[in-house]
Amino acid sequence: MKKTCLFSFALAAVTAVSLPPALHAQATAAATRGGMAQVGVAYTTSNQDEFKQRLQGVTIYGTFDLNNNFGLEGDVHMMSILKSYYSYTESSYDVGLRYVRHYRSFSPYAKGLIGFGHSQTPSPNEIYGGNTPGTYMLFALGGGLDYGLTNKINIRIVDFEYQRWPNFPPHGLTPAPVSFGIAYRLR
Repeated sequence: MKKTCLFSFALAAVTAVSLPPALHAQATAAATRGGMAQVGVAYTTSNQDEFKQRLQGVTIYGTFDLNNNFGLEGDVHMMSILKSYYSYTESSYDVGLRYVRHYRSFSPYAKGLIGFGHSQTPSPNEIYGGNTPGTYMLFALGGGLDYGLTNKINIRIVDFEYQRWPNFPPHGLTPAPVSFGIAYRLR
């Protein structure tokens, strides 16, 4: 009887120590969603400090979700490709972290980015300060909403960034691009 009780206790102890971590490892792998990437293109409109009219252009973006909520995003904003004023061009290239939540097919997100922006005009005397052409460091905060149309197609309902170019003379530049687009999900 003692041997049976001792054997049962040893078997229960070994099972209790080895089985739950193995089961936990299986559940964790099934519950994560890491490695999802998407590449997209969007129509972009942006205010800018130099003129009262809005620039119109194109944004190419990509995201890579590291897990279910945190990921990376990179944006290339060519904000004056479709419509510009006085041949003034403005573009920005930024990358950073994003936080996303998933509610059925909707995925709202917030992001913080850093990068650089470039502005240019054929006649620097037409804008305040005569500070183009030039490339300047920028940082941006933003957010948006994606909608999963199918397993492979995401609609970017809206994306907003508030960019700050602090070194743009004389007092910085603050474009705020707003984008609407479509993306292809790679996984």
